[in-house]
Amino acid sequence: MTPLERRCRRLLWLLPPGEREARGEELVGLLCDVSGGRSRPHRAEVLALIWLALRLRLRTTRTPVVIFGTAVLIAAATQSLGRLIDQHTGAVLERDMGPFRDGLPLDLGVALVPLVVAVAWLAGAVRVALAVCGTLLVVLTALFATTVGDVLSGPYAAENMRTLLLFMSAPVGVMAMLVAARRLGWTPPRPLALWLVLLGLSVLAWKGVGEWGRHGVYFAPWTYWAVSVVGLVAGAAAGLWLARRHRWPVMLIAAMAGGGLGELLGGWPPVANALVVGVFDDQPLPLALVLVAVGGPAHLLMERLRPARGPSAPPAEGLPAAG
Repeated sequence: MTPLERRCRRLLWLLPPGEREARGEELVGLLCDVSGGRSRPHRAEVLALIWLALRLRLRTTRTPVVIFGTAVLIAAATQSLGRLIDQHTGAVLERDMGPFRDGLPLDLGVALVPLVVAVAWLAGAVRVALAVCGTLLVVLTALFATTVGDVLSGPYAAENMRTLLLFMSAPVGVMAMLVAARRLGWTPPRPLALWLVLLGLSVLAWKGVGEWGRHGVYFAPWTYWAVSVVGLVAGAAAGLWLARRHRWPVMLIAAMAGGGLGELLGGWPPVANALVVGVFDDQPLPLALVLVAVGGPAHLLMERLRPARGPSAPPAEGLPAAG
């Protein structure tokens, strides 16, 4: 085996196992042919293979991506309305309510825009959701661009930047999911009625977060320990799933590595704090995980009982030749 062929075969591990078995030899031959007498594959072919692998893996993992992305979308989209309701139902003293009542129409309009994205996505109107989400993301980016100087100055610059990145991660992640849905033909999770109910309950949950925060909420130390355990179990399961087509020693090593990484990540203070008390710091991730735990099994059950009747995904594209 030549060095070129050996390097080409290493690149095949980027592909899903099924595609690797079905088309591996064909792709190795194509990579070797277009690389000529070089000892390494052409850079354009490597980039094309990476793009092909990404598209194939996104197709095979669309269900968890869609469920998690939808949960993040709902958790983030309902936050403004829930907090607005809380402002007008006890968070602000009556003597200070004048400015809040005067600004209610504008605040309500701003709070309803993210809900348009969520409802449009759940209803299957991907183009509408994508257009509104893109406009909202542009507006947020423009607003933060005007304050970037203040954010990056002073003794709390690092903390401000971390808060900004956490805040922007939700709309950016949702935008990426909607773009993928538009390009790859993804559909929203089902049943629709359940996710609409979860949307309404999420608004009430954000109202409850404000209410609980005013009275003080105590988290026992075992809560952080539980997050580490969940991280260990989830990491081990992920490693086992990724190595499911290999021999049992490889599967065991993958499970141990994934469990160790998951426990390390779950016990890392920034992650642990975000998961345990992050919802009180305006982070939607904890609520999103609750929505995944409720809506995820229901969607998987619906897929089992009633397979989707929509058009199947287009066949995988071949590896383009170097230009």
